[in-house]
Amino acid sequence: KEFGIDLHIVLSIDGSIAEPPKLMASGNVLGNDRAQAFIEAAQRAIYTCGPYKLPSAEFGLWHEVDVPRFFPIEK
Repeated sequence: KEFGIDLHIVLSIDGSIAEPPKLMASGNVLGNDRAQAFIEAAQRAIYTCGPYKLPSAEFGLWHEVDVPRFFPIEK
């Protein structure tokens, strides 16, 4: 069964990750080993892509971000 996940991230003013990315409620992935591996990979990707270059003057707009719909890609 196909699934996607949504993550919530909190950033510091320098664009680095301030808190570990959190999985937003998604009942179809809980207890699924394949889904858990994908969640961990998505969380690692959030860290790998940082720090994010965002305008510090607009920190109030982007310090908390919901990242919708990560989907696994089969190779």
